[in-house]
Amino acid sequence: QDLPTFDMTSDLNIIDALVSTSLCKSKSDARRMITAGAISVNGEKITDDKFTVSKSMAKDEKILLSSGKKNKSVLKVK
Repeated sequence: QDLPTFDMTSDLNIIDALVSTSLCKSKSDARRMITAGAISVNGEKITDDKFTVSKSMAKDEKILLSSGKKNKSVLKVK
């Protein structure tokens, strides 16, 4: 699949990651999506808006972010 890919140079708060990849329009939108259980990182649901997406989570230098079932983006670890 050709998913939107964004470079990641350091660990990111989940909210910042969602906004910077355009999966969410704003930080408040990101918080709502997390509360609704619509956000996942590498297939695992995220329920804490303080969650940190760390470079160590990468598989083959990539981290998959999902918002709902169809909206996905890839963070490429640099």
